[in-house]
Amino acid sequence: MSAPYFYRYTDADVQLALECGEKRVHDAVAVGAVDGFGEDSTESHYHGALGEIAVAAMLKVPWICHSRRWNKPDVGRYEVRAIGPRNKWPEVKTKINDKDNTPIMAVMLVAGVKTGGEIEIGVVMGWTTPLEIRDFGTNKDPGNRGKPSWFARLDILDTHIPETDGELP
Repeated sequence: MSAPYFYRYTDADVQLALECGEKRVHDAVAVGAVDGFGEDSTESHYHGALGEIAVAAMLKVPWICHSRRWNKPDVGRYEVRAIGPRNKWPEVKTKINDKDNTPIMAVMLVAGVKTGGEIEIGVVMGWTTPLEIRDFGTNKDPGNRGKPSWFARLDILDTHIPETDGELP
C-alpha cells in the first residue's frame, strides 16, 4: 500500500487522544520538563496522539498512549509527526535529538464541516528520516521559543509503506 492513507476518527479515538494529551502534559510537569510549545501544550500532544492513532490503524497494530519515552518509536518503528489543521504550510519536522535514520511518519489532521471544525480525518502522508529533513529542509524556530528544529516540505516523503505490503523494513 502507498500513502496517502485516510483514517476517519471515531468519538472513542478523540476521547483517547484527549486523555493521552492530558497525560503527556501531566507527566512532563511531574518531571519538570521544559515544554517547547509554550505554556500549555495539551493541543500539540492531542494532535500527536491523533496522528499515532491513524498510523496504528494503517499498520494494523494496537495503539497505546506512551508518555516520556525519549528516543523510542511512537508506533511500530516510526516516530509520528502530526501536522495540525490550522497549519498553512504543512511541513514535516525533526527534533534536535532525533537519530539520523529514525523513520518519521507525517500525518495531516483535517478538520471537518460535519464536526463543527473539529478534527475529523487523519491523512498518513508518508515517511522520511531526520537526515533527509536536514538535507532538504530549513532550520527554524517557530514562535521564537529557543527550540529550533528542522522542517521540510512534504514532497520529500516516501509514500511506499513497506509494512503494509508484508515487507520487513
